[in-house]
Amino acid sequence: MSYTIARRYSAAFYASLGDEDHLQEARQALTGLGDLIKTSAELRAFVVNPLFTVKEKAGILRAVFEGRLPAAVDHFVQFINSKDRLAFLPAMVEAFEDLYLEEHGQVKAQVETAIGLSQKDRHFLTVQLKNICGKDVMTDFRLNPALLGGFRIWAQGRLFDASLQTQLADFILHYQKRDYGPTIETG
Repeated sequence: MSYTIARRYSAAFYASLGDEDHLQEARQALTGLGDLIKTSAELRAFVVNPLFTVKEKAGILRAVFEGRLPAAVDHFVQFINSKDRLAFLPAMVEAFEDLYLEEHGQVKAQVETAIGLSQKDRHFLTVQLKNICGKDVMTDFRLNPALLGGFRIWAQGRLFDASLQTQLADFILHYQKRDYGPTIETG
């Protein structure tokens, strides 16, 4: 649900920016703001803290960011705060970047594998994703030993799961649901 809300607000903000220069300026500022939220535990805690009122948060946002953000971004942040949606700001930053990439023929993909992939395999997978998505793919490869084998890919809001972990879970679920009929004992 949070991504749906984030996408809606980000799309409205994106559409309001108009020309490419304002879009680039907003993108750069939002990227910086998103990075700051990721690296600052205090800022992360602040944006989700329900103990501050909207008015208190507005004052703190003004004090911290006044003159540091482009006017359009500052108004956007204050607006989402006024709607008591500041906790969705990190998701809105991500949704804005996704919109930007879509509009510019690109897509982000995150690939999880149980073991590291060679450069040749990474390139092959990226080319295949480009063919599937029909866009240039910015691929982020991550290791996840819990997968046991196989891979998971998140791209364009979808999950492609070819992990051994999921295949085993599906097999077990299928086996448990299956009715093999009466058991025949031989003597």
